[in-house]
Amino acid sequence: MLHRIQGSVVLQLVVTREGFPSNIRVTRSLDPGGLDKQAIDAVRQWRFAPGRLGGTPVDVLVTVVLDFSIH
Repeated sequence: MLHRIQGSVVLQLVVTREGFPSNIRVTRSLDPGGLDKQAIDAVRQWRFAPGRLGGTPVDVLVTVVLDFSIH
């Protein structure tokens, strides 16, 4: 039986001064079929431009929304 799934997983994470995601946590779940884990695995592969304060790279807390639409 096929299921249609549509919605968003919201993650909160720290972008380190090196541009890597760390301390990833789910703040809004869409977990049928393990989509939360898929969202976390995807974001772990991303690289970000680090935040800067006075020209110096700093760690920044960010929110990432991943939209899913599976038909």
